Amino acid sequence: MNRKCCLLLSLALMCSLLLSACSAIRGAETGSWSEDRLSFTNEWANFRFDLPDGWRALSAEEMETQLSAGEDILVNDGTNRTAIDVALFRTAYDFIVTTEDGLPNAIVAYENLALVPGAGSVDAEGYYEILKPQLLAITSMAYTEVGTSVEIIAGEEYYVGTFAVSGGIFYQDYYLRKVGKVIMSIIVTYTEDTAADAADFLDGIQPVK
Repeated sequence: MNRKCCLLLSLALMCSLLLSACSAIRGAETGSWSEDRLSFTNEWANFRFDLPDGWRALSAEEMETQLSAGEDILVNDGTNRTAIDVALFRTAYDFIVTTEDGLPNAIVAYENLALVPGAGSVDAEGYYEILKPQLLAITSMAYTEVGTSVEIIAGEEYYVGTFAVSGGIFYQDYYLRKVGKVIMSIIVTYTEDTAADAADFLDGIQPVK
């Protein structure tokens, strides 16, 4: 499986819970890029970063194209179209960044749990326990849970779940943090030989304040 294909599949699988073309949702604020699109800042979420060499941010048009293709993969995998439409209403992307090879890549999205009946009190770990069986149930490729941990990014605590996909063709880390009623997700997809590049990207995320 080539890396461009992995990028598309990682976007599609991530969209099983987080799927939206919207730029903002109630309860969260998206960030902004510098004019040269090399630096990103989100004051609401209190993080900023400079893109490492060899990385780039997908444009709005590229994101829409990738996510539409991801939608098709999910529908073909058996995901109900109504479930996708509901997710559109309560979720927003902040950015998608990637190397030119497609891996590693990173996606940040926000889901407003106040819009999910009965989920307003769910914390990051509880959200993970909802997310995990949905990933394990995907039939287009096999997800295997590697483990969980608690990590600090830009001074904030994240609950992290790591999965191997299709026997380790690539891996996905789900960094989850609750901000108010919103779950912030950083989804990082990488291979064994690009894990260090993914770690370097995360290490470069700093607090705004």
